[in-house]
Parts: sequence; C-alpha cells; structure tokens
Amino acid sequence: MPSRSGNQAPAAHAICRGKRRSRPQHRGFTLGEMTVATAVAGVLVLGMSSAVMFSLQAGEVAEGTKDTGTETANVLDQITRDLGDALAFNERSSVSAAFTVPDRDGDGKPERLRYAWSGVAGDPITLQYGGSPAVKFATNVHHFNLNYLLRTVGPSNGACCLPEGTCMEDSQANCAEVPGALYKGDGSLCRDVECPVESEEMLLVIRDPGPEASLSSYKVKENNWCAAYFLPSLPINVVSWKVTRVMFLAKQSGNVIGSNAVDIRTATGEVRGPRTVFIPTNTVLDTVIVDEASLPASHDWVGASFDTVSGLDPANGLCLVIRGLNGSRTTAGISYAGATVLYEFLDSLDGGAEWRTEFYKGDMGIQVFGTVTTLGPPEWP
Repeated sequence: MPSRSGNQAPAAHAICRGKRRSRPQHRGFTLGEMTVATAVAGVLVLGMSSAVMFSLQAGEVAEGTKDTGTETANVLDQITRDLGDALAFNERSSVSAAFTVPDRDGDGKPERLRYAWSGVAGDPITLQYGGSPAVKFATNVHHFNLNYLLRTVGPSNGACCLPEGTCMEDSQANCAEVPGALYKGDGSLCRDVECPVESEEMLLVIRDPGPEASLSSYKVKENNWCAAYFLPSLPINVVSWKVTRVMFLAKQSGNVIGSNAVDIRTATGEVRGPRTVFIPTNTVLDTVIVDEASLPASHDWVGASFDTVSGLDPANGLCLVIRGLNGSRTTAGISYAGATVLYEFLDSLDGGAEWRTEFYKGDMGIQVFGTVTTLGPPEWP
C-alpha cells in the first residue's frame, strides 16, 4: 500500500438511470448532476456493517426496486459514507477508488473496499469487499466521476511497543524518542500486535568446575590471549538476547601493576577434524578493563559488566576474550579445568591472529548473565 501524504476528500458525481420492472416505458427521474463532498477524516469507527449488508444493498440497487432518483441518492449516500470511513487509499482514479476502512466483520483487521466503473455509459458501478468477487452495486450508470481534494495532515499513528512490554498508539517520531521502543507501523493498533517483553536479568550460561576441581592457570600477556565460546539455551519464543555481565575464574600472576581487557566478541565456526569449533572474530561488541590489582590472590570468580551487548541473534553464540595490555608481562592467571569431550578453552599466541582449540584441552570457568526478549512470557523448551 503506498504511503499517504494526506487524507483524501472525494467528491462523488453520479447519474444513474435505473430500470423499473413495473413501468418499463417510464424513463424515470433524471438528476442533472449530484455533487457530494466528504472530508475523509480517518476516524476509527467500530461499525456493525458486514459483507452481507453490502451485498444486500448492492442487490436492491441492481434489481431496480426503487425509483431512479431515490436509487441515485442511495448509491451516492453509501459511497460517501464508506469514503468517509476511509483510513488510507491504495487506488485513486476518476472512476475507481480502493481503500481500507475500520474492521466490520469482527476479526480486528481493517477491511478493503473498491468501487469501480468502466467509464462506458450503461455499465454498472461495482463494489468489491475484501477478497470477494466484485458485485454490481448500481446498474445503467451514464456518468460517474471522483475528484479528490487533498489536504496535508499530521503524521499517522501506530502501535508503539514499550521496553517493559506495554503498548501505546503514537506517531513514529514520538515512539523513536523512547529508548528501546519498537514502532509496529502506521495504522497498526495495540490490540492487534504482540509486543516483545524483556525478562529480568538471569543466569544464561554456567561452566563451574566446582570446588574440588584441579584448576590450572593460563598466563595472559599482550600477545597471549585466551577465550571461551558460549551460546545459551534460550526460550522457543525468543526474539533476541542480551549479555549484562560475565564472571570468570582468575587470579593474580604475582605482578599487580598490569591491566587486562575483557572483550565480548562475535564468533565464527571453523571445521577442525570431526567437529566445528567456534573462535573469536575481530568484531568487539564491548570491552571492560580489569586491573590485575583487583584480581584475587587465588582462583576465584571475577566479574565484568557490559552495556552494549544487546539485540543478539538467538542462533549465534559469542566469545569471551581476555587479553593482556602490558607487553610481555603476565597480567593475569585465567583458570581452566580439564575436559574430556569439549574443549571450550581457546588460546592465541599472536594476538588473536590464530586460535588453538585443543592444546590445553580444558574449559574456562565462566558464568554469563543477561536477559531474553520474547513475544509474550518466555516458553522454555
């Protein structure tokens, strides 16, 4: 449907000569011209009209059960009232008009109407309702013309989904001013849309070797990086997910004057032997600096909070990357435990250019916290 620059106010001109069964010799009352101007305000009206009502009216006019003057007035009145309910036009010519009107059959969706005349004297005006075939609405029409008066109106409103899951109907511009809001389109209604809902912060991933595990330390330096890939188990109705903070097992290296960068990066898959391994890319979604002085003296959990790792694709995992910032000096000892099947502990000796996946054969201890955005309450598999 093309966008509208303003509401259209049509003026309908029609002359109809109806055929009367009882007195065929009588030519009937002829109107020289009737002009009706209707301002199309686009006001939403919950009408009780239906496709049945329209087909009956069309049948009465087509059969010529009323005198010509009354018939012509009724035709113009019906067309004028329908045009007065128009929400938007997707066809507009001198002999036809296709437009949407508010819901008339109770399904909560706008209806599509189309009036048309061939332009040939004596042909009927037809009415098409939704996807139904066009029916004759007025017969023996000798003149029918639609002229459109255009006026500029304010911006259209639509459903605006707010971050907490509620909805309001407002303009796209106003919706865009609300952080995290989602505009569902011009003419959309809150009752017809399902708004995404963001959950409270929750634990998404946990790899805890436990207190009895034998932990080893990887020495982080400027070129010696380590990483772990993770992809949480998400609700089946998830739209997106977000990482709010990560905890990892680490300790001081004995030199407490260095710093470390903790990155969240996108991941890419590589086939290595019998399995696909996911390694970090150069795309950094967010970084937190952790000073070595803040690390515990022995293996323990260390936290890092992130602000911009959001709107994540549910099908794609991420990589936690820890790298030193002080040359060849060791700036942290990152803890990992042995693993017998999956080796999620990755390391690089050249600043991330190449990643090894099986050298240490272990898992990094990590906990990933975040939120999930779903359509309705989360539905867990």
